[in-house]
Formats: sequence, C-alpha cells, structure tokens
Amino acid sequence: LFDDGNIVLRTAHQGDFIYVFIDNLSDITIDNKLDYAIICLDGKSEKSLLADDNDYCFMGIVGNKTGITYNGYSSSNDSFRKIPNDPKFIAIGEKSDDNDRYSELIHSSYEFKIPIKLIGRESSYGFYFSTYDSEQQKIFHWPESINFDKPYDIPSPSKWGELVSPDKSLPEFPVSLSVLIITMIVIVGVSRMKVNFRNK
Repeated sequence: LFDDGNIVLRTAHQGDFIYVFIDNLSDITIDNKLDYAIICLDGKSEKSLLADDNDYCFMGIVGNKTGITYNGYSSSNDSFRKIPNDPKFIAIGEKSDDNDRYSELIHSSYEFKIPIKLIGRESSYGFYFSTYDSEQQKIFHWPESINFDKPYDIPSPSKWGELVSPDKSLPEFPVSLSVLIITMIVIVGVSRMKVNFRNK
C-alpha cells in the first residue's frame, strides 16, 4: 500500500480480519514502551469533522504484547476514547528480525489483526496511520499533508485519506457463495454424466 523508503505499510484481508503491517525502517533506535504506531479506520468513510462511533484507532507499542483500541464519539473536547480490546484483536510492536524483507538493519515493526466486525465490510474506508520514533522525537503521518507533532494526538477524520478494501475482497457478497455452489453442482453433475457414459 505505502512505501516511501523509510516507512512500509502493507494491508491484507483474510476471513474475518484485516491485517496491517508497518515497518518503520528509519527507527533504528528501539525504545520499549515509547515507540509506537497508530492506525485508524473510518467504517463509513464519512470524513466527519468529529469522530463518531464507526471511527476506530488501534495502537501498537514496542515491547507491549497488548495493543490499545480507541473509539470515536462526537465531542468538542476529546474525539477518541480508550475502550476494551476485542478478544480477537492483536497489536504487537517489536524490533525487526533477520527475516525482514525490507532492511537488514534492526528497526521497529508493528503488526495488527483487526476484527472486521468492528468497522464493517465496506469497499473503502477512511484511513490514517502514524509512527513515532521517541529517540528522534519524530512523528510520521499519512496522509503526509497532516502537519502536527504532538505524540498520541489523532487528527480529525476529515483529514484522513482513503483505503480501498485490502485485496478488493470486501464486502463479501452472498451472491459469490451462490455462484460457487451452482458451479460446484454443475461440475459434479458433468463428472457423473461422464462416469455413467464410460460405464455403458
């Protein structure tokens, strides 16, 4: 999805989850409990000024095995609030290993497993992500037009970009299953006809 030589972001969809991987290649000074990545998804891609209940943000922190989930609600004071994690949500921040495909230098990496039921099955989402390197006190944002340097702050959804459904497989329409079933029935029927023909 995104690769500017310093930050690599990849997304995928499988089953009932969206997976997001962020490699911060420029963060080679790993600071446990301080370096982090945040990803945000707007389930309806409304780009509203104030966050609402279909806006979710997820944080992975280096050295933490448990991520943090934030949900939006309309308020002039604070747009996001911390909520309990879904039992199947995973966010892990760690230093890279020898198998990293983007750089041999050790750097911070983040992996997210997000249940689709939280944000719904849509063809596109409002999308934002950021990474923080505490050693350099440097924040990277996407979209890059976002310009502020306050750690842990999340910009208004109206400033987020757009994420087309990972691998374009969402939403999963029931008609696809129907077509698959009909195709299988036809294949089985044709196979039986061939067997019967050979036996005569």
